[in-house]
Amino acid sequence: MAAALPEEAPVPRLLWSNEEGEGGWVVVLFEDVEGRNPTVPWLEEELSRTLEALANLSGFLTPSPLPPGGLVGHVSEWEVIGGGRWRRLVQERPASTGGQSPT
Repeated sequence: MAAALPEEAPVPRLLWSNEEGEGGWVVVLFEDVEGRNPTVPWLEEELSRTLEALANLSGFLTPSPLPPGGLVGHVSEWEVIGGGRWRRLVQERPASTGGQSPT
């Protein structure tokens, strides 16, 4: 997916990738981006900046620049979602968000 994003997208560029095949490793190499990981637990200011950046990216990539059917399977089948990680993330949100999901 990253390789299909337009050059103007404000995201790190995919430099190289290798996939061993079904059940094997997938390795991706992106350009270096100056910055650091957010504080854990997240600070309100860092969360706000991140959500603003995601909203800007969403606006920039709407409509999707990816070809229809470019993703394999349905998003709900992806392990990160199907494994309950998103539900756990929402449950563990900082108290400043009230534990509420964004609408």
